[in-house]
Amino acid sequence: MTKPNYLGGFSLIELLVTLTIIGIIAGFALPAYQNQVVRTIRTDTQGDMMLFKQAMERFRNENIPSTYVGATLGNGALATDVFPAASDDYNYVIVNATVTDYQLRAIPIVGSPVEGDGAIQIRSNGERCWFDGTDNPATEEACPAGSNW
Repeated sequence: MTKPNYLGGFSLIELLVTLTIIGIIAGFALPAYQNQVVRTIRTDTQGDMMLFKQAMERFRNENIPSTYVGATLGNGALATDVFPAASDDYNYVIVNATVTDYQLRAIPIVGSPVEGDGAIQIRSNGERCWFDGTDNPATEEACPAGSNW
């Protein structure tokens, strides 16, 4: 009797074990990757907020009398547009602009990867904070302790 030709390969059990191991590794790696994406977007937005602050200072210096009142957000169509109104992940807002003071916020857009991550804020006096987990804090809400970025 002749021996059948066995071509070799993987058994079903070996394939299932391999897929299970890959699934377990992916289960740990995916949340870490998603958290890193959110942190990267937040860091990029913090840089944008510094540019936003510079645009507000430039607006005040170019106006006589010097004031922050009247600064708007938009695509640059108006002379008072100091900064774009939104990015892919955040809406930018000028809060309480007065003659001598202002407060700028980046509020996460619903459906973006940073939804639920919290708003980012910077004031004219340089105070910067991140409202961890609060996407739309009250207008006059103070920065939480230890929330500087």
